[in-house]
Amino acid sequence: SPTIVNNVYQSANNLFLPQTYEWSWNGSILGDVVFENKKSGTHALPNGNFIICETAKGRVSEINRAGDLLWSYVNPTNQNAIYNQFDVVSSSNNRMFRAEKYPVDYIGFTGKVITSMGILENQNILSDSCISILLGSDELDHPSISLTNPVVNNNLQFHQPLVNETVKIVDMQGNVVYHKRNVSGSNLQLELSKGVYFLQMNSTNQRFKMIVE
Repeated sequence: SPTIVNNVYQSANNLFLPQTYEWSWNGSILGDVVFENKKSGTHALPNGNFIICETAKGRVSEINRAGDLLWSYVNPTNQNAIYNQFDVVSSSNNRMFRAEKYPVDYIGFTGKVITSMGILENQNILSDSCISILLGSDELDHPSISLTNPVVNNNLQFHQPLVNETVKIVDMQGNVVYHKRNVSGSNLQLELSKGVYFLQMNSTNQRFKMIVE
C-alpha cells in the first residue's frame, strides 16, 4: 500500500513510495482476465485477503494471497433493469466506481438499518459461504473481548478487563505503533494520531479494527 504520512503520499525521485512491493497478483476471475483502463481499484483486508473492483464489469471480488477466488459479486442494477449474477450485462449498464468491504461493526453503520432492498445475491455459488468470511465475524471480534470504538481522547476502553495480555497496535501502513506485554485492566492510555489502526491480542491472535478520533 502507498506510504502516507499526515495524509500526504510520500515520494522519492518523483516516484511514490514504497519503491518495492510485498505481494502482487495477475490472473482471471470467473474466466475473465482482470484488466481495467481506469477507475477500479483494490485494497488489502486485515485478514490478508484483497478486494478487487472492476469498474467496466461492475464487479467486486475477494481473493486470498494464493490467488484463490473466495467470492465475486456483480452490480445487479442500472436505471432500468435488475440482473441475475451470471446474466450477460452490457459493460455500459452496470459500471461501478469503487467498492469497499466494511466489517459488520463499522461505525458508519451505527443506527442504520441495512437491508437488501429486494436485490439479493441469488445465483453466485461462490458466495454461499460469504457470511463465514465477513470481517466482522472471526477476524475482527472475539466473544470474550471487545472494545469501545471509536477511541476518544486516546483512551482505549475494553468492555472486559485484560489480564497479563500482550497488546500490539499497527497502523494502516503496517507500522507497529504500540507494543506492550503484561497489560492488565480495562483501559489503555495511548498517544496516537487520528486514524484507523488494527489491534491484536496475543493470547487469542484476534484483531480489532479501531478508529482514533
